[in-house]
Amino acid sequence: MKTKYAYMAGMLDGEGYIGLSKLGGDSSKRYNHKWTYKARVIVSNCNLDLIKWIQNNFGGFISKKTKGVNDYQGYNLQIGYHDKWLPKVIPYMVGKKRKAELLMEAIKLLGQRKKKTNQAGELNLKRLEEINLLLRKKEWLI
Repeated sequence: MKTKYAYMAGMLDGEGYIGLSKLGGDSSKRYNHKWTYKARVIVSNCNLDLIKWIQNNFGGFISKKTKGVNDYQGYNLQIGYHDKWLPKVIPYMVGKKRKAELLMEAIKLLGQRKKKTNQAGELNLKRLEEINLLLRKKEWLI
């Protein structure tokens, strides 16, 4: 069991994206705010069997990447339910460990934000904006 979490840590460190997407307009109405964020974890690779293994172990959905003329076909696996598996992967991470920790903080704030309005929600929003800026930096700069 530990092996799959360690392997996933290596995949995220090497081939992963950890970040937040800003949602606004109609998509944020369910949160009672003008806009909000969504946590995103994506693993990219050209080996479809590897991507399917990750999907079988961690969930998510696969999409094909746009392919250039001389490029190999690549795949993205977008994985959800981060709060279920990411805490088990973080101890094994090295390069993007801080990003994963920040994403977990953002997920907690997003959960609180759904339940609140006005001032409390705005305080969480300020911290979410700070986390978003940090997640956009290179790993070695945060």
